[in-house]
Amino acid sequence: MHSTTRLNDLRADFLATSTQSMPIAGIIYWAIVAVAALRVTPQQLAYIVGFGSGTIFPLALLVDRLRGRTIRRSSTSNPVTQMFLQSLAVVALLWPLVLIAAFQAHSANLIVLGGAILMGIIWIPYGWAANDPVGLRHAIARCILSYACFLFVPAPYTASAISIAVLLCYLYSLIFMRKSPVEVRS
Repeated sequence: MHSTTRLNDLRADFLATSTQSMPIAGIIYWAIVAVAALRVTPQQLAYIVGFGSGTIFPLALLVDRLRGRTIRRSSTSNPVTQMFLQSLAVVALLWPLVLIAAFQAHSANLIVLGGAILMGIIWIPYGWAANDPVGLRHAIARCILSYACFLFVPAPYTASAISIAVLLCYLYSLIFMRKSPVEVRS
């Protein structure tokens, strides 16, 4: 990609090289969390969420491989793609804040809430990169629903409720996210 490439073209390339593997991987991961929340101790669930969140990206790569699709090397030279991938690091850098707060509050559910919100943040740069409003809508809905579940669902079901809220946001995104580039008005 050259520095003279138009933003619309960079976004079209990003969308053309994107797949639905990340939302599919997220659905698999959060479905596991929803079920595990009913079966394991809160501390075990906190570990599943804390360490398991790092498995979504590799799981997405596996989903792509199983579907016969690989990431094109040229797509990683796209600065829009690079910005999106770098935003994954921002999410990782914020995890200690959630962990410290959860340990101070002695609340495993706070780790589930933090994971739901932090991993939802990635939808904001995705939405911008793909020029798709679904990204921002997903992030906002996921945050609001997760907070509502944390505050209003009784303790034995809080983590499962948060997971189900995240799953609903993923389903919305899979249904409505753009599958192909569209022309953007400048």
